[in-house]
Amino acid sequence: MPRTELSCRLPTLVAAPKGSATFAAVSNLLNGIRTIRDLPIDNKRLFIRVDFNVPMEDGKITDDLRIREALPTIKHALEREARVILGSHMGRPKPGKDNSQYSLEACGIRLAELIDAEVHMPDDCLGDAAKKVIFDLRPGQVCLLENLRFHPEEEQDDEAFAFKLSELAEIYVNDAFGAVHRAHASVHRLAKMFRDKGCGFLLEKEASGHASPNSIDSYNVASGSRAPISMVMALSYTSS
Repeated sequence: MPRTELSCRLPTLVAAPKGSATFAAVSNLLNGIRTIRDLPIDNKRLFIRVDFNVPMEDGKITDDLRIREALPTIKHALEREARVILGSHMGRPKPGKDNSQYSLEACGIRLAELIDAEVHMPDDCLGDAAKKVIFDLRPGQVCLLENLRFHPEEEQDDEAFAFKLSELAEIYVNDAFGAVHRAHASVHRLAKMFRDKGCGFLLEKEASGHASPNSIDSYNVASGSRAPISMVMALSYTSS
């Protein structure tokens, strides 16, 4: 019986113009990765790793582009009645310091405005409170976990931390293009713990080289022709 699993291959892809062999390699890489449209997410608890690391000033978001870029994936999941669990980082919190400026609360408020629906927000990404919020979700509802980096284990790619996150969901999707190259727990270790996993629409679009000029791919060649940035893909769908 076919069995899906995460391959740990991490091919580094360099920027290249369309038509080149390297560009073709970038586009073809997605042949080994399922997208959210291919996954059985209906009525399932779905963990989506997003990148809501938006610029802030005086507690207010100054540019919500990263949140808006995630909307196609989030809306698709909600339309299919998934119970959506969003995980993201924000800034670089320091252990033992006041890290309140790195809370994702403002992101949750903005997301609620953009999708015109309530966004449930526990005060941590782990623990009984987070579990209660998530397991009380009804189909088509969404929860935004608090900043994953409030736990140092996130950046340490800690297996125990990833396992606790894995207990919250049944399916995993990565749509955090700005963080996909990082060997952090919610990006790397967590994905290995799911049978059903894949990428979101933003990651698919960016890796295929079809992003809009105003996308978060800020590393494009500025001379005119579209080119994908250097990146590392950590998701792979294989059958064995």
